[in-house]
Amino acid sequence: MLRYCLTLFSPVFIRVVISIALLTSLTGCQSSDRPEQHAHKVPVTVSEPSLTRTQAQQRKAMIRQANYDVYLDITDEEASEYTGRITIHLDLHKADKPLTVDFQQGQIHRLLVNSNRLTPDYNGQFLTLPRKSLRTGENTIEIEFTHAYSNSSNSDTGLTKFTDPEDNNHYLYSQPGVYATSQILPLFDQPDIKASYRLTVKAPPQWQVITQTLEQQAVSGGPERWWYFPETRPVSPHSFSLQAGPYKISRYEQGKLPTRLLLRQSFHDESNPLKLFATVDNARFFYQQYLQQPYPFFKYDIVALPVDVLNAEMTSASIVLNEKYLLPQHSADQPETRQQLLEHLAFSWFGGSVSMDWWSDQWLMNGLSRYLSYMALARSETESSGESWSLFHNQVKQPAYFYDQLPAAEPLRHTVDINSAAAQNSDIKANKAAAVLQLLHHNLGDDAFRQALQRLLQQYTDSSTRAQTFFELIHNTSGQPLKNWEKQWLDTTGVQTVSASYQCKKGSLSSLQVDQPDPGKRSQIVHVGLFKNSHSSLQRYRTLPVTLDGKSTKVDIPGQQPCPDFVYPNVDDKGYVRVQLDEKSLKTILKEAFSEPLTQTLIDSHLYQPPVSVQSAMTFATARLPDETNVWRLKSQLSGLKQLSDQLFRLKSANPAVQTVNSHWLLTLEELAWQQLNIAEPGSPIQNLWFDFFLHIAHTDDSAMQLKRLLEGRWEISDLQLTPARRWQIIIRLNTFTGKAAKNSWDLAHREYQKHRSPTTTRLYQMADASRPDTLVKSQWLNRLESLPWLDADAISRVLFPASQYSLVPALRQSIFTALLNNQPERSSTMLNQLISNLLNECSANGIQQLQTFSDNRTLSPNQLYIQAQLQMAKQCQHLPKNAAFK
Repeated sequence: MLRYCLTLFSPVFIRVVISIALLTSLTGCQSSDRPEQHAHKVPVTVSEPSLTRTQAQQRKAMIRQANYDVYLDITDEEASEYTGRITIHLDLHKADKPLTVDFQQGQIHRLLVNSNRLTPDYNGQFLTLPRKSLRTGENTIEIEFTHAYSNSSNSDTGLTKFTDPEDNNHYLYSQPGVYATSQILPLFDQPDIKASYRLTVKAPPQWQVITQTLEQQAVSGGPERWWYFPETRPVSPHSFSLQAGPYKISRYEQGKLPTRLLLRQSFHDESNPLKLFATVDNARFFYQQYLQQPYPFFKYDIVALPVDVLNAEMTSASIVLNEKYLLPQHSADQPETRQQLLEHLAFSWFGGSVSMDWWSDQWLMNGLSRYLSYMALARSETESSGESWSLFHNQVKQPAYFYDQLPAAEPLRHTVDINSAAAQNSDIKANKAAAVLQLLHHNLGDDAFRQALQRLLQQYTDSSTRAQTFFELIHNTSGQPLKNWEKQWLDTTGVQTVSASYQCKKGSLSSLQVDQPDPGKRSQIVHVGLFKNSHSSLQRYRTLPVTLDGKSTKVDIPGQQPCPDFVYPNVDDKGYVRVQLDEKSLKTILKEAFSEPLTQTLIDSHLYQPPVSVQSAMTFATARLPDETNVWRLKSQLSGLKQLSDQLFRLKSANPAVQTVNSHWLLTLEELAWQQLNIAEPGSPIQNLWFDFFLHIAHTDDSAMQLKRLLEGRWEISDLQLTPARRWQIIIRLNTFTGKAAKNSWDLAHREYQKHRSPTTTRLYQMADASRPDTLVKSQWLNRLESLPWLDADAISRVLFPASQYSLVPALRQSIFTALLNNQPERSSTMLNQLISNLLNECSANGIQQLQTFSDNRTLSPNQLYIQAQLQMAKQCQHLPKNAAFK
């Protein structure tokens, strides 16, 4: 190692001489066979990683300032762990009690406190520094450590290693969330202890290393390369990130913010990254103008890997994006992909400047970032406002409404005394927060809302505060008291249901009112839209604002208004309400289209939900969808049809009385999908959408034959690219079939696997096996889930019980429940939620009664909200035959 130290600090690299002192203490420039490195390995006792608010407050009271010098050695590509050293420069108000440093499940090899060597007092989560080793004022803590690479699909974990199955290259990535940076290195892992980081990384010579700042120097020396990064501004711990590997880089030179796209070596993509770069550049311009605050970092990196991980709620100058969204066949997903980038950029903008004192207020940052991302999307050059807010309605408001009505729903503002509780259901809370902030923005106007955001960033830059501060700033800028509003919207749960009723006389509107059966104590402003049929569509001719207050609110009608053909009581979607349509209105929306994209989206949300009958929904779909040319709206409609078709599959298994009519509607959808797939514009996003829908709905002997012909090249669809991934999609679907349709399906999987064996194809081969309609096979996979690598376990859980195989669930319900318990809490929430959905997909009263027993199990309390959501959907499925669906 001494040879490399001398080489590194030759005159050629004189600019990094200032790092010698740091590297002497951190990297040593000494023999790698240090006896002391192994002298004090501390046996780690597994403990639940938790930090209480009281502990955090006590620690914050001790610490005036903290800064970190970090060195990481990731040169051994095959190693299961990495090594590191950190020097913590600490200024204490008063050293009157022991001080804990967070470090989850690592190994500490050497500890120096103020140059005195100590035996580490480490329990696998906290390293406790004794009071007598500390002093008031400046302290220096030096820690040598190792930590295993993470082996989890969760986004809020430590430093994860991904091995490319195509060429065996290794890539590292991190996207730490709540209390997850301490899974990477020792530090004070709470949001209100901000610190600067100076990072040095030793990596393989061909690797790129990416963190919050652009490298100051990257110096090659033999079989390694040293990366030196300048000191960051003070940031919260969850701002720390590290991505590394032999990436190939595309740079965007046109914008003011240096932006890069990093791809693995084996990824060959014909798509142009300029759209992603333009998205970031346009958002940077919008956020800077709107917030009057510069972007807190000096670059932005998009790291693309084939991993299902994206943590938009992370204050970082880089984001890990699933590379599949760069592929042409996922072009229909572009609006969602762009929104995710915009949300991450907004979160970094806020969090890079201001943090919350404690994670219980994190909902505000999450909600603001999500809401502003849709504002940025709406104001971009390539996205119309109607479609952006349509996406907001479907992706944010509808999920918020659904979950906010469940018994386990929590108000946005509630006491959180432990960090793990703050991490639960954060995405659901972000949806509700964004929806409620939209309501506040609508009620107050843009000036007061924007000025409060600007003052928040200006007054609390590089510091922390509470969510309450934002509402106090709004009060100061608007002059309007918000205490009652806060109680109504931040301290409560639930969604109001509204409906409109009206009377006409002599062709004019004579009376109009909005009704709320259960108004609660909330008050809000909504827009009532009046529509007339004109030129084959319903067009809005008047918008009437009304403040909802009480069970019935009369709407003032200005002047003489024509009698409307249709009335909608939340036409601009500014209110936080569910709309209930009467029978006449339901008939109208099934016959007529709307001229405005957002209004049409609001109407679409009624089409596949009770009380609209299944027959009406299917008639609408078969009549309208073949003519749909809007990619985003078609995707939304097909998503609704997928959910409805899944319910029909399950109901068909649970209720023999409706098998015939259900089979009819499922066959109708299958035939529609095949027809549209064959006539769609070749190579278009619409063709891709119909292909995905056909794969989802295919279940008959005819569809099996069509898929086999495609697979074997005996049938071609113009410009439909049967990539290896798509071939496996078809094979997995074919293996879900029964009877004649299933013939030779497993042989197809075996032959495809023999063509090219790799970890990826092995996983796909396993998925084909797990998807087979065989209870013994499924039972075996359920028993194996606990021991599978996380990528394999997630993949298997997704295909174990497709809706068409629901009849197999009752016999395996106890096995599913056991697998769910055995995989708590180590597995990803995606996998656990999938097991819950398998367990609770029921369409009979008797089955739901039995399933309620599972939902009462205390072991599953962290999953309670998702369990209740699944039970609610099961009850909706059970009631399908009662809504005139099968007349």
